Amino acid sequence: MTQANVLEPAGTGALRRLWLRIHEPRVVALIHFFTYTVLLCGGIAALWDPPTSIAGQIGLISMLMLAGMLAIGGAIGAVAVLPGWWWVERYATMLIVTAATIYAVIIGTLQITSAGNRLLQLSVVLGLIGHVIVRMVRIWDRPYDPARRNR
Repeated sequence: MTQANVLEPAGTGALRRLWLRIHEPRVVALIHFFTYTVLLCGGIAALWDPPTSIAGQIGLISMLMLAGMLAIGGAIGAVAVLPGWWWVERYATMLIVTAATIYAVIIGTLQITSAGNRLLQLSVVLGLIGHVIVRMVRIWDRPYDPARRNR
């Protein structure tokens, strides 16, 4: 059943109506929404209080730009994923992959050039990059209006 075929029965509660407005598959859209929201919050936190170990290596301005890319990507993705605005979400995925790749390179460089083990941190960032690339591949060729595929 597609979203276009869903009829809302009389007396449907507000939460149910909201749930029905989320693009299908709804659970997947919600998981992506929470992922984008976490990235938005992480970017804002780094803008508010940049991590000194990274800012010391790349400079404060570069760190703020990296955090800004992550925050903007997270915000765009969170807004676009629930209604299924794939053409907007593509920009979010590009920003997030770019920011996370730069961050992974920085972590890798610090792993090689300084004391301490950053491999766990690097593996989490690389896992995120993989997750977002999978999303990017799935939405890249999708039209703005999902119903247009069938016309």
